[in-house]
Amino acid sequence: MATTDEIFTGMKWDIIQQLSLQSMTPKEISEKLGTTIANASQQLKLLEAYGYVKKKRIDLGKGSRKQNDRRIVYSIARNTTTITNIGSFNTKRAEIKTHPLHSLMINLLLMDLQENAEPILELYISKKDIFDSVEALFLLEQKQNETHLLIITEKTDIFRTEKSKITIDVGQKEHTIIFWSHSFSEFIEGIKRRESYYLNQWKKSKLLLEIKQGVRKKLEEETRAK
Repeated sequence: MATTDEIFTGMKWDIIQQLSLQSMTPKEISEKLGTTIANASQQLKLLEAYGYVKKKRIDLGKGSRKQNDRRIVYSIARNTTTITNIGSFNTKRAEIKTHPLHSLMINLLLMDLQENAEPILELYISKKDIFDSVEALFLLEQKQNETHLLIITEKTDIFRTEKSKITIDVGQKEHTIIFWSHSFSEFIEGIKRRESYYLNQWKKSKLLLEIKQGVRKKLEEETRAK
């Protein structure tokens, strides 16, 4: 069986990146990547065989049942993370199971925040209960002893009153976490209205954790639509 290094090379990786942003047809992918529909279709079939993408047939006309009136749309089939570690007596490659803590740690590593990642990780570990109502978590900015986070949640009252900010201990220093909380519909409407506050927050935001799948994708789509 092919390894992930062999699968995610060249056009296959380009396709995965495109599909991570939105669902697409083979034709749309071929136009985006500057290749033929036949080549794009072949790569998609390989990715589907390995279980990384899935396809869905969509009727183009109401009540239509003709094959010509339907199209195939591809999307990401599952979230997955593969880690490769090379070291003395500990060289291995493993696919990590999806878990909020794993996702948070991976995103922090990819951001390369180094010691600035500690307050966020400590927040999740020591105050895990506050994430029960969170749909998505984004990093807005960090200062010397302060981290600003964007929270997408339906329970905004919790983060706007009793938990608008939290102070945690990181080593022997205190660090303040400040929450900017909005419901999904509130944030979407703000973007649709082109309000500078929401647009600026979205421009600065970096995904840390997505518990409800599709939140980031929908926000990206609304931002690109304007």
